[in-house]
Amino acid sequence: SAADFADDLERWLRDEPVLARRPTLVYRLNRALARKRPVAIALSLGAAAVLIVMIVVVPRWMSAADARRRLEEAQNRRSDAMDRARVHVERARRLLESLPVALRNPRFSDAELDKLLSDACAEFGAALAIVPDHPDALLGLARAHVAAGRRDAALDGLGKAIAASPRF
Repeated sequence: SAADFADDLERWLRDEPVLARRPTLVYRLNRALARKRPVAIALSLGAAAVLIVMIVVVPRWMSAADARRRLEEAQNRRSDAMDRARVHVERARRLLESLPVALRNPRFSDAELDKLLSDACAEFGAALAIVPDHPDALLGLARAHVAAGRRDAALDGLGKAIAASPRF
């Protein structure tokens, strides 16, 4: 009726719900937000803050996790390489440890000495091919150079061993 329509117009002008149809969800939400404006502003600011934090923090967190993963992989690769090189270092050490016994043997020739030292140097070299800054291999190589009488090469190797070793 015309009276109901007039009443709805009056309600609409007073920002009240009209009776001609049920209020929609959007309408009811707008009305609730208009009645509680400070709460709506606080909620909006909170949601914006959470969104900004997610935009800023989450990528950094993911980047840090990726960096930790890459570091762990590099450490694992280094550890595996050290294990592979350790085999050669141990062989070379055994060769050098046999040197005093061999030198006490009167039948041990200079050619055999050179071969023993050459084999030890080759084993240390194999370890250094796997891990170029392997401190034990560098130090062992310097010891082999000392035994062979190569003073300058021994000093050079010792300097490299000191630079590479966290123990010095």
